[in-house]
Amino acid sequence: MSLRKVSISPGIELAVREAGTGPAVLLLHAFPLSSEMWEGEVAALAAAGMRAIAVDLRGFGGSTVAGPVTTMEQMADDALRLLDALTIERAAVVGLSMGGYVCFPLALRAPGRLRGLVLADTRFTADSDAARAGRAKTAETVLREGIEPLVRDMLLPKLLSANADAATREKAAAIVRRNRPEGAAAALRGMAQRADHATTCAALTIPALVVVGADDGVTPPPDARALAAAIPGARLSEIPRAGHLANLEAPAAFQAAIVPFLAGLPA
Repeated sequence: MSLRKVSISPGIELAVREAGTGPAVLLLHAFPLSSEMWEGEVAALAAAGMRAIAVDLRGFGGSTVAGPVTTMEQMADDALRLLDALTIERAAVVGLSMGGYVCFPLALRAPGRLRGLVLADTRFTADSDAARAGRAKTAETVLREGIEPLVRDMLLPKLLSANADAATREKAAAIVRRNRPEGAAAALRGMAQRADHATTCAALTIPALVVVGADDGVTPPPDARALAAAIPGARLSEIPRAGHLANLEAPAAFQAAIVPFLAGLPA
């Protein structure tokens, strides 16, 4: 697996983890993690004959932090520029949580660039007023106190279920701690601004798979069922004994759900 930085525009670099050859699969990570959360999936997809590319979204991991707000539309545009820089015409895209939020403007902007979508532990609806206020407060806390409140108040009590073992908790916490407060705060503000994408979902004509952890308390199974119902022909897969970060809590089951789907897409 290679780890490198790719320049996508003046002053903006994205860090990517890449392995394999064949049809491209772009993986978009959850908040507040990075492409490091996808290491198992990158290896599994490469072993199945695909080119897996996991990217640190703007402001996360080794990618550039730029400005006080990073919108999902900016991240989608970054993803398209990354595909251009890597000379990839079309790719399947996997997005988990915030990564799923990025998939919707990506599909709206450039549907012809997508071979298929995996939307994991995410939703298509916009934030409520209370949720937007909560994100704003969290952004202020992170800028004031650093990244640790995200581990203490978000990751451990919300993003991981009671089934997560100590090793999984430690791995996830370490990934979060390698992020910068400014990037996390900018993404929080951007997530608060995201639009409702019911119309985007209804217009999708590419194969789609919706995946959800059975014990996801952030975007629970009813949200996943609503998302699958909103996308024509979408499939639904529920991962037992997994929370919001389903791929980290149940990697074998998660990969068993997504790899055959992605391998079966037209190249």
